[in-house]
Amino acid sequence: MAKSGSLSIRVVEGRALPAKDMSGSSDPYCLVKVDDEVVARTATIWRSLSPFWGEEYTVHLPLDFHHLAVYVLDEDTVGHDDTIGKISLSKEAITADPRGIDSWINLSRVDPDAEVQGEVYLAVQLLEDARGRCLRCHDVKYLATSGFLFLRFFAPAILTPKLFDLRDQHADPQTSRSLLLLAKAVQSIGNLGQQLGQGKELWLAPLHPFLLQSISRVRDFLDQLVDVDGAEEAGGPACALVQPSTIVREGFLLKRKEEPAGLATRFAFKKRYFRLSGQDLSYSKTPEWQAQSQRVVVVIE
Repeated sequence: MAKSGSLSIRVVEGRALPAKDMSGSSDPYCLVKVDDEVVARTATIWRSLSPFWGEEYTVHLPLDFHHLAVYVLDEDTVGHDDTIGKISLSKEAITADPRGIDSWINLSRVDPDAEVQGEVYLAVQLLEDARGRCLRCHDVKYLATSGFLFLRFFAPAILTPKLFDLRDQHADPQTSRSLLLLAKAVQSIGNLGQQLGQGKELWLAPLHPFLLQSISRVRDFLDQLVDVDGAEEAGGPACALVQPSTIVREGFLLKRKEEPAGLATRFAFKKRYFRLSGQDLSYSKTPEWQAQSQRVVVVIE
């Protein structure tokens, strides 16, 4: 009787991708397909030709599984996303080595007439019995929360500090490489060390004692983050995380505007200045210190 195993897929990073935008960069993300069915999508890494995704999936395979495909695309705010290239792996190629595939792979053409360049680091392995890797229920709540926080906030802020207003310019290639390695180390903490010592990312081995020691601190941080005061649990007044007058975040963002069908897509977004304080969320055409314009306010209760 045939076995319907699982596929462990790690979309790690890309390099030497082509510039698809007029700014001379791209906003790449990956679509993962199993037998032409989309099973996963990575985050979009904005303004990068050497993106670090660092995402891992475990996909349950159908009995007649044939091939895996990873498409790399450039996300566009207006219009259709541009296809950069793809990687196709047959079941035979994945299972040729019991350890699977763990290497850089060149992108191939999707459109026969289009040029393609760049490569993606993938780790793919067929798991016929994944029961031994199941997490205890006690660990799942921590892993789900920390994995999201580290993957969506902490690791990207380290990898591309300019996008988080931590520096004025993008880092040079040598510094970017150092930030990439640091982001990987931090992400391994966010994953609660689930993959440490499994033969992957061997360069992290000297850091294992420190990383494992940091995991307990992450658990303590998450416990404090979701801790609810007894008075609030009993229906008492909620304790404010920040003072009402505190400005948490402000800056220009694109606000989507609902348009009647038939109008050009380029009119669907408007630039607005947003401000989030401890009391409300507001936006206007210009910052308040430039012009006191009418604004919409959402009070946070």
